[in-house]
Amino acid sequence: MVRDAELGKRFADTLVQVTLKESEPRWIYIHTEVQGQRDSGFARRMFTYNYRLFDRYARPVASLAVLADGDAGWRPDPYGFEVLDCRHTLEASGDVST
Repeated sequence: MVRDAELGKRFADTLVQVTLKESEPRWIYIHTEVQGQRDSGFARRMFTYNYRLFDRYARPVASLAVLADGDAGWRPDPYGFEVLDCRHTLEASGDVST
């Protein structure tokens, strides 16, 4: 990730580049973040990692969170903003529990 004077240096837990097997192979990035405790800033941090990775590599980014905290009911809220009918959000599309 790139350094930002306001936010400081940020590190994604894992970033992998994969090729999808579709009609035409294409590269994507998968960003994985392990979260061991409830954190009110987690959704914003995931959003920030996601858009910075997209900005840096110009490829689609799938962000996956592994929630390893003790609260089985806690899920990060969607994060984003909307202004003048333009929307930028990051939210979970489903719950994959084990």
